[in-house]
Amino acid sequence: MQEAGVWVVAGAAFSTDGNSPQAVRVCLGGAMSWSECADKLRLLAQALDAPR
Repeated sequence: MQEAGVWVVAGAAFSTDGNSPQAVRVCLGGAMSWSECADKLRLLAQALDAPR
């Protein structure tokens, strides 16, 4: 995802009890247009539908 400009972090990075969920955390921010944001979210959705 990083190569596509989408930054995600594994749930383990945000676990406080050592029992991390099977999840990712997505942060949307910075100076991007609504269109670019929608494009990046589509890329993320596609990656979740068809993981490598």
